Amino acid sequence: MPLVSQTTRASARRYLSESQISHISKPISPPKPQRTTKSPTEGPSIDSPAAYTSIISHASSPSTLTTTDPSSSKDEAKLGHAADFFQKNAQFLYSAAQFRDHPFNEHVPEVVILGASNVGKSTFLNSLAGRRGIARTSPRPGHTTLMNAFGVGPAPEIPRSSLQHGTPPPKHSLVVLDTPGYGYRSQTTWGDTIVRYLGARKTLRGAVVLLSAEKRLMPEDRWLLEALADANVRTVVVVTKADKAVVRRGKGGGGGGTWADRCAEKAAEVRKELRRIQKGTGSNWEEDAGWSSDVFVTAAGLGQMGKTSNRAGMGGVRAAILDMAGFKVEDAAVEQQPENISYTGKIVSFDDIVWKS
Repeated sequence: MPLVSQTTRASARRYLSESQISHISKPISPPKPQRTTKSPTEGPSIDSPAAYTSIISHASSPSTLTTTDPSSSKDEAKLGHAADFFQKNAQFLYSAAQFRDHPFNEHVPEVVILGASNVGKSTFLNSLAGRRGIARTSPRPGHTTLMNAFGVGPAPEIPRSSLQHGTPPPKHSLVVLDTPGYGYRSQTTWGDTIVRYLGARKTLRGAVVLLSAEKRLMPEDRWLLEALADANVRTVVVVTKADKAVVRRGKGGGGGGTWADRCAEKAAEVRKELRRIQKGTGSNWEEDAGWSSDVFVTAAGLGQMGKTSNRAGMGGVRAAILDMAGFKVEDAAVEQQPENISYTGKIVSFDDIVWKS
């Protein structure tokens, strides 16, 4: 019996904590793709993911990774502007325990960061903002227990007439939401809170799902991807902890591989799962329309703060997040698309949401 029926609506989908699914057998791992036979690119320090500003697994070449190093002038200006966007005005905004705790927002796009406990969300957020401490890190799984909102980017130009009476103009162009990790000691109410946010938040522009390179897909990961498909939320997958990825050796000591091998395998596994989920949805959540076939790879813990924080794959991730949120990264600056572009995700009314008793 499958963990969650593919036809279950987002409004009825229920999250199962780790203790509830411990009796469920682990899914069969997909076959491994052809191993990478050469380093992802030529250049200095190629043995570490810290050497690259962008690390991407493309669907057209699933067994290898496409990388960009800082010496490449083609995208240097764009990635620099993307880094400035996230770094120059980053600020903690608020915490929310439930959906009703989120302040009213009808102008500023939001992107939510999702992932299992100890997948590295806080480290990822600190690297995204180029600043240590904006999100607290902890070696203890389940450290984050609330949804925490962070504002990034310059203040948008919004006419006063467009604002509700008494509402101050926003100070940031984008809101990034950090969420509690699922899996280890997570509560069943986690799923209710997240599903409600995904289905009802009108300014939500997409989700970034963090998956560790150290592990295979867990049942909770599959549940989350199915929930995003049900809610028709644009999705970008980021593989974290590339520097800790190890390919297991065979019984005779053979096999093995590099961090690039393991990350390419992980990306192929994720892409296969996304395609499986797509077949069971009745929405427009499709490859390169609802979810990105490009899987991004990072090692945020290796990224340096400040001007050089585009390293370890963070440059490519920043550009992908901005694109998903409706911003255009140009050689000269980051430009927000017209605000009248409507949100195309499915909106679920509160009355239609079936809550767990």
